[in-house]
Amino acid sequence: PSVIMDCGGRVIGWYLPGAMTSMIMVYMYCATNSMSNLLKNSIAMGKPTVWRTHESNFYPSLNGKITPGCINISPAWFQQGRE
Repeated sequence: PSVIMDCGGRVIGWYLPGAMTSMIMVYMYCATNSMSNLLKNSIAMGKPTVWRTHESNFYPSLNGKITPGCINISPAWFQQGRE
C-alpha cells in the first residue's frame, strides 16, 4: 500500500492493491448502472457557467455501458447551520 501526498503534506490519493474484491467491483458496477438516468440528468447543457457539471467535462465510457455524470456528496451537509 502507498499514500500519495502533496507538497503541503496533505493526502491526495491512496494505492491499495487488492483492497476491492471482484465481488465488490461487480456490486459497484451494478449500483452505478442503476443510477444511469440520475447521472445523465446531472450534466448541465448550454452555458458553461455551471462548470462543475457542464457537459464539456464528461466523456462517454469506453464500452458505452456506464453513463457519465456527477454525484455531489457531502456527509455533513444536513448538519450545516445546526448546533
